Amino acid sequence: MSRACVALVLHVVSWVSVAQSPPPALRVEVVGDTHRTWHPIVVRVINLTDNGITFAFPVYADGELYARGTSTLRSWLPIELERKSNTGWVPALPAESRRVNSVPSDVKPNALVEFTFGVVGSGEYRVRVWYVIAPPLLGPPRKPAARASVLSKPFSVNSK
Repeated sequence: MSRACVALVLHVVSWVSVAQSPPPALRVEVVGDTHRTWHPIVVRVINLTDNGITFAFPVYADGELYARGTSTLRSWLPIELERKSNTGWVPALPAESRRVNSVPSDVKPNALVEFTFGVVGSGEYRVRVWYVIAPPLLGPPRKPAARASVLSKPFSVNSK
């Protein structure tokens, strides 16, 4: 192989490694190995950075989780519950397991927060946590906040 070809290969390999996405800013862990319907499930969200991170609360559109004709719904937790179906992962509404007066909208640097919710049906689930990576721009033109998400490992929920 000629020197020019080796240099080109090395350049392409170094460009690919630089172009990879940055490491995630958060880690999402579902606490415990056994989960039952209507019982509390605890999720830990751990900030892996030296900066505070603001959560982005999911908003569900008309008919996405409820019957058509209802208004949009803002989640009461900064997590999105997803259930595995025959066609892939679909949104599922977490059941409120206990009422809290306030839910944190951010996580401090190198800290963790916990959220508790319940699940109505048995099956395989995962949790997605959305967070803000760039604030909105007021414009003109206006731009919404840029968001990213991190997924938990899938976990099973049983009825017994």
